[in-house]
Amino acid sequence: MFKIIDIFSGWINEKGLIEPPEKYWNFFDWSYGLNNIDYNGKITSLLNFFYISAVKDCFELVGEAEIRVEKEKYLKLLENVKIGTEKYLKHGNYFIDSAGGISSQLAHALVFLTGEYEDDIILKALLDKDLLIPEFFFHIFIFEALTKLGKADEVLKRIRKYWGKNVMTGTPTIWEAGIHAEGKKAFREAGSLCHGFARVPIDFLQTTILGIYPLKAGFKEFKSDNRSFINNFQ
Repeated sequence: MFKIIDIFSGWINEKGLIEPPEKYWNFFDWSYGLNNIDYNGKITSLLNFFYISAVKDCFELVGEAEIRVEKEKYLKLLENVKIGTEKYLKHGNYFIDSAGGISSQLAHALVFLTGEYEDDIILKALLDKDLLIPEFFFHIFIFEALTKLGKADEVLKRIRKYWGKNVMTGTPTIWEAGIHAEGKKAFREAGSLCHGFARVPIDFLQTTILGIYPLKAGFKEFKSDNRSFINNFQ
């Protein structure tokens, strides 16, 4: 894992931002392509936020495995990336996806989930309808952030609005795209009509609605939250 992290670390420029080589596909979510937005060869806040979260997750995993890493080296890199994103990829109160580019809800969900930023503007951004929202798959980050911010009711509203439209067609499967394009109409009439990545609401329905949380891999241990949210979501 740290070999992969080191590849991205080697792309950190003098501004403290990860600058991927132009030859690579800098892909995040289909919401961008479906709105004619291309981040190839561009520095993005999205990749930098993913980097921060990935390094911190690796710290947690190697800690459990009792593997030694040069933690101080990576902590310094994280600090540089954090400073860089805040200095160069923040416009007013909102973060922007890329210099001169748009601001998205996804960027604000990712910055919140890094655990490195304390900013009241995050929730406002996640509820701002003028900011680009991701397609089905990357809503996993939106749902996680909104739930942690005490806005589980907003998550359920989105499930009913977007996934509900999918279900109401009578199809037995979940599409790859259902927000910026619907079903087969996406990707020049090549949209997948059965896409496992799009089953994002399952985690929310299991943990927040049903109240079942895994404590160990494979549900060897789990906890049940006896508080019922169902009546609040009618």
